[in-house]
Formats: sequence, structure tokens, C-alpha cells
Amino acid sequence: MSLTQSLNEVVQSTKDLIETVKTTYSQHDVEIQKILAVAPELQRVFYVDAVNGSDENDGSENAPFRRLKKAADLVPRHGRGHIYLLSDYHMTEPVFAHDCHLNIFGNKDVFRKVTFEQYSHGTDGNDYRAFQGFRWVGSGYFNFCYLDMVLPVLDPQYNGLPTSNYASIVSCATSSHTGNQGVTFRYGDIRIPTAEEGTPAGHILGHYSPISVYLSNVTASGASLKERFSRNDRARSYTMNFNFDELP
Repeated sequence: MSLTQSLNEVVQSTKDLIETVKTTYSQHDVEIQKILAVAPELQRVFYVDAVNGSDENDGSENAPFRRLKKAADLVPRHGRGHIYLLSDYHMTEPVFAHDCHLNIFGNKDVFRKVTFEQYSHGTDGNDYRAFQGFRWVGSGYFNFCYLDMVLPVLDPQYNGLPTSNYASIVSCATSSHTGNQGVTFRYGDIRIPTAEEGTPAGHILGHYSPISVYLSNVTASGASLKERFSRNDRARSYTMNFNFDELP
């Protein structure tokens, strides 16, 4: 093979490589454009006002929803929802994170109080006590910020019933092996009933499998947070970036 032929082959190979690269970049650009087109739908922002809101609204700041569940259910799978509470909120139904990340925000100047309604539920012929709280399914994650979360005092009508995982502010709504799960409490207060007030209705956290937990700038009033933090205290049932002994 002559030098000219070899050079021609190198030139042609270079041209072929350039075309391949251009085609690859073009394909990547098409895929990126698809992602960019979808991305806005994966990031949803909603406002909830339990006093003046309406579920017929669009969930904007000037037209907030009334129910947290309404906003949470509109966050797509694998998406991230930012939900802002414009008033205190009483949980009368569970709020689910279905394979998504839910950020629930109060107000940094006036924390929003969140309270929880109690109920009993039956399974395997037995009744268990529970209260309406936040629950994840699959790879769910909750981030709570600027909230005062109040663990309820046990209602006398449910006294004597065993505590289920659903008697927790945050609980896993499915079995174990449901993916990455976690919860963050930031800039707020967790209120635990004192002995004088009555028996706490449940726990802060109810879960089946390993999860990530993070507390930052959170205070705890009432009884010991440590005693009411986790429904399951099995070894390695949770992973946290703080020592249990550091809890208030």
C-alpha cells in the first residue's frame, strides 16, 4: 500500500469518525431535549391553605389547595414536590410520597403547626391504633422544614389497642425492600405529650427497613424524644447521622 493510499484511508477514517461523533451528539441532544421537556413536570410547586384554600384551585400561591393530599398526589413518580403550608394543618387523611421526594415547608418566621387525627384499623382480625400521617411507598423521601409537629395524646377510645406502624408521624406504608427511604426534620419543633398530659398515641417514625434520617436545628418539647422516636428499634433498622444519645 502506497503512502498516498494510507493517507487517504486515514483521512476517510477521520471523516467517518467525525460523522459518527456528530451523529452521537445529535442523538444525545435529542435525548437531552426530551429530558428538558419532561424536567419541569418533575419539579412541582404547590401551596396549601387549610383555612381559605380549595381543591378546585390550581395550587398556586394565590389559589392554594385545601388538602395536602391533593398537592402530594400531583407530584409525579421520581419527581420532587415543594409544598408550602399557608396555615396550620390537621391531618385527617394520610399523605403519601409515591416514589418521589416531598418537601413540606412552613414559614421560617411563624412555624406551621401540624396535628394528627387518630383512628383504629383492622388486620388479621385484630384492631390496631393509628393516626393519619405521612407515608412513603417505594423510594419515598420526606423533608419537613419550619414545622411544629405535634404527637397526639392517646384518645381514650383507643386505649388498650396495640400500636401499629401507622401510629407514627412518618411511616412506611409497604413491606420491606421498598427502595431508598428517608426523612429529614429541619428548623422546627417536635412536640411530645408529657406524663401529665397523657400517653403519647404513637411514635415519630414507623418503618420496616433501613432508612436515612436527619435532624437539623430541631427542638423537642414535652417528654423525651428519644423514647418516642422510632416504632422499630431493631438493630440496623435505621441509619442516622446522629447518635441516639444526642436526642433531646
